[in-house]
Amino acid sequence: MASRITPPLHEPVTYHPRHDAAGRRLSLKERVYGILEQPDASDPIAKLWNLVIVGAIVVSTLALIAETVQSVHRQFHPILRTIEFASLGLFGAEYVMRLWAITCAPRFSHPLFGRLRFAITPLALIDLLAIAPALVATRVDLRFLRVARLARVLRILKLARYSQAWASSAVSYDARRKSCSSPSASSSCSSS
Repeated sequence: MASRITPPLHEPVTYHPRHDAAGRRLSLKERVYGILEQPDASDPIAKLWNLVIVGAIVVSTLALIAETVQSVHRQFHPILRTIEFASLGLFGAEYVMRLWAITCAPRFSHPLFGRLRFAITPLALIDLLAIAPALVATRVDLRFLRVARLARVLRILKLARYSQAWASSAVSYDARRKSCSSPSASSSCSSS
């Protein structure tokens, strides 16, 4: 008896993340660039990556806060340290992947100067500052660790990269600031 294949109850998915709009197959670098810098809402891998990064930011920030409570620090030190190293590894890998893939963007296409230009953008600097203190603190006197630990709170700012609401707020604020700085701005700006 031959088996019958039942037709799907929905339209087939036409999203092909490994191909560009013209149907050309993307290189690994272009695919990584698309996931990290221009995530498509219908791309399940980009969604998963963003979820993992946001989760890591939240977990590492909570661990950092918990570490400041002496009793929690004593009892859960191995777990907190594991969270710290895992998040630093993830954030470091993300930063390296961004530097590697950023040359896919026309603005940063030069292999050396494009990467350097990207590395000094505000969000790339936040990414670097989120991992740099721990890297520096491992090679410096431990008293410096207390100061460096404060700078790790910058990880929260990494959420800006993944937050639509943050981006919308920044655009609105910038538009409001520009409109208030124009010579024709009336007293409506002074009340805010």
